Amino acid sequence: MKSSASAPAIPKMAENIAYYSVCYVAKLESPEILDAPLRQTLDRMLDSMISENKGFTNYITSLNLNKDNCCVSLRNIFAEMLSDQRLNWGRILTIYCFSGCTAKHLIEKGCSSEVARQIARQIARTCGDFVSCEMSTWIEEQGGWDEFRNYFGQQKSESSIWSGWHDLFRKGIDAVSSAVSVR
Repeated sequence: MKSSASAPAIPKMAENIAYYSVCYVAKLESPEILDAPLRQTLDRMLDSMISENKGFTNYITSLNLNKDNCCVSLRNIFAEMLSDQRLNWGRILTIYCFSGCTAKHLIEKGCSSEVARQIARQIARTCGDFVSCEMSTWIEEQGGWDEFRNYFGQQKSESSIWSGWHDLFRKGIDAVSSAVSVR
C-alpha cells in the first residue's frame, strides 16, 4: 500500500472534493477548500466529462428530480453503478461530476441564490458521504487523494477514461427510474 493522506483525511477530502465539484459544475462560487493542483486537475477532468457526456442532461431529465428526492435518487444511482464492486478513479470522478450536473439542473429550474446554495450543500453532502462510506478503504489502498490527482494528471487521453461509461451509468439511471415509476 502506498503512503499518503491518513485514513481520517480521506472522508474529509471526499466531502471537500464533492462540495468543490458541485459548486464548480453548477457555476456557483467555488470554495477555496482544495489546493491549486487538485483544483486544476478537477476543473480539467470535470470539464472533459461534462463535454463528453453533454452534462448528463438526458439522464438527469429522465429522473424527474427535485430538491426533495434528489439525494435518495443519487445514492441509489451510485449504489447501482458500483454494484459490480469494481472501483476506479473514473467512477469516483463520475459520481462527483454527476452530482454537480444534478445540482446545476435543479438550480436552473429557477430558485433563489439561497435555495441554490442549499441544493448544492445537500447534494455535495450526499455525494461526499457516499464516496467516504463506500470507497474510503479503496482510496486509502490506492495511495489517497494524492493518487487521484496523480492519476488524472498523467492521463494522455481523457476520452479513454469515459469509454464504456454510458452503459454502466445507464444501468444505474434505469434502475432508479424503474423504482420511481413503480411508486
